[in-house]
Amino acid sequence: MTKRDELVAELLTMGVNAEAFDKISNGVTCEGIRIMDGSSINPIVYPTETTTAQEVIEMSKQNNGIDETILTFDFAREHVKIGMMRSSGGDNVIRRTSEFDGIDEYMYVDGGKCSYKIPVACPWDISEDELWKLAERNTKADTVLCGMSEMIIGIPSDDDILFVLTNKSTFRGAGNIIDKDAIRAKGIGTKFYAIPSSIHEWILAPVDCGLTPEEVTEIISQVNGSVVDPEDQLGDHVYILEV
Repeated sequence: MTKRDELVAELLTMGVNAEAFDKISNGVTCEGIRIMDGSSINPIVYPTETTTAQEVIEMSKQNNGIDETILTFDFAREHVKIGMMRSSGGDNVIRRTSEFDGIDEYMYVDGGKCSYKIPVACPWDISEDELWKLAERNTKADTVLCGMSEMIIGIPSDDDILFVLTNKSTFRGAGNIIDKDAIRAKGIGTKFYAIPSSIHEWILAPVDCGLTPEEVTEIISQVNGSVVDPEDQLGDHVYILEV
């Protein structure tokens, strides 16, 4: 019996309606426990080997009490955005091929601590094309592009050769790579090595920055191997982006 199975069994004996729940995120299976409390939003907790049943209950309470208006189209109209995932990801969501080989675009509703991807069976009466247009608009309104120094220590530097492209929350910000106008407006070049740092951001390096493609590839490999969780990785490929 796995640790998760033991927790579910203990929760059931405590009178908590719980079940094992697997979520596929960006092609990676995440093993969780779903607490069903009768609401339309059931909290899911992802325990570790040291998590106790009582801690699962406490974490589920923290994830509960969410305003269900985030499920409405009125909310989604202003908060639907574009994210990016590996093309091999098994997520059952609305998606389309991006301009980057091996990476797909998908739509999600940015609800803060309760953001969610839009499933293939869209819950609202709107065409997929119109929904993509809304997502593109909202995504571009949220773009952040700054030098690595400013991102890390909050101080811009004219010596930066690496630039971070994300969104204001730095959550699921890789989709903001669609905002070519923001990249052009930054005035840092028109042709870049585009590094998929994670599902949350891209790193852009002007092709004349002095780095070779091999050195850029090594940057990705080091970051993916030591910093980025598997479910957040977009791959080790270096792309050429022209704006």
